Amino acid sequence: MTIKPNSQWKGAFDIFMLFITCYNIFASGYRAAFGINKELPVFVAEIIIEFFFLLDMIFCFFEQYNDEESYVLVCEFKKIAKHYLKHNFIFDLVSWIPFEYIFPSSKARLWRILKILRMPKLADLLDVEKIKQIVSEYFEKKIK
Repeated sequence: MTIKPNSQWKGAFDIFMLFITCYNIFASGYRAAFGINKELPVFVAEIIIEFFFLLDMIFCFFEQYNDEESYVLVCEFKKIAKHYLKHNFIFDLVSWIPFEYIFPSSKARLWRILKILRMPKLADLLDVEKIKQIVSEYFEKKIK
């Protein structure tokens, strides 16, 4: 079972992840720069956000992609997983691991900077054509 690249629910999830990624990158940078501690509601929100990033990592192991050389849609799970492991997995994993809680110290602020490794994901999510397609399909269904 794989996820098709034009799947409507995955497109909506990607748009949701776009907003979460923007928030996470800027909030992590802000907290790392100014050393602001998280209060309980912010801490709970951050845990929920990290859960969505974990879900996204799992989905990436199943998401079909177009081969860079032949432009053929790759649908085999092993090839999809290998492609993800070679390309974005390390960035996603390192930015997901909560180093600031594993190694608590006075330098915990520096660990938050690793969340900035999510910037390549932001570039992937900012595929304008994909967003336009998702939005137009949504409104076409609303009109019918």
